[in-house]
Amino acid sequence: MLLAAPGPQVTELVRVRPNAHDASWPPVLVFCVVVVVVGGLFAAVVFLRRAWDATHATGGPLDG
Repeated sequence: MLLAAPGPQVTELVRVRPNAHDASWPPVLVFCVVVVVVGGLFAAVVFLRRAWDATHATGGPLDG
């Protein structure tokens, strides 16, 4: 009976770093960040448009 040559040990195939952390973000967290950023941009645009409208007259009799 022929036996295959022993391969490398499992510890040689995968580097083990016990103090390492996973740098990838879960998809739910990415979605939440996108929602917060887009919502913040939308709120800023609405705020600036309302501030612009409040500081400029809409065409009264003194505007010529």
